[in-house]
Amino acid sequence: MGIFETHKLMFSFQMTTMIMDGEEELNREELDFFLKGNTSLDAIENKPFKWMSINGWKDIVRLNELGGAWATLVDDVRDNEKQWKAWYDCIAPEEAELPGKYDDMCRGDKFKLLLLCRIFRPDRVVNAIKRFIIERMKNDFYVKSPPIVYKKVLQQSNEKTPIVFILSPGADPQAEVQNLIEEVGIGMSKFYFLALGQGMEEDAKTYIERGAIRGHWVML
Repeated sequence: MGIFETHKLMFSFQMTTMIMDGEEELNREELDFFLKGNTSLDAIENKPFKWMSINGWKDIVRLNELGGAWATLVDDVRDNEKQWKAWYDCIAPEEAELPGKYDDMCRGDKFKLLLLCRIFRPDRVVNAIKRFIIERMKNDFYVKSPPIVYKKVLQQSNEKTPIVFILSPGADPQAEVQNLIEEVGIGMSKFYFLALGQGMEEDAKTYIERGAIRGHWVML
């Protein structure tokens, strides 16, 4: 519950790859490439097509160097521009059929699709990661943001353990807290809310002291 929204998919992806690693399904070289791309400073030949980015071509060269399933990638891309351009132009390439042997290869190993998305369509990598996690974990639970159950949070707290809300811009949990008060039967007469600002230190101190003595809830 304390993970920022923007970090949750990253966390799910990391946990998925750790599980794969534990089950000896993960290719560490491919993971390293996916995270870093081509970090070499060596010069390479010019990209063959105008529509391809320079970094994309550098990444293709690097992935080709990994060998194995990728040993002919450079030639396969250079010799089949029309097919790769059609896939590149797809609205959702992560869902489309890949050129040549790469379609069967990526259907059998979903992680490999992430590498091609990274090269050709980095704007679709987030969606591709979501699909990868859903298919590998056989559940969409790990790509959804669960709602915060305030009653559960309350059960983990006590009078000596305050609840801290880490807010993003525009977030306001006050209404949810008030609903919780009604739900557990505390009553609004025992709830005090104070918007902090300059010069509000003494008021905040008074609220907390009063709450500690009388058993009120205080939300700053």
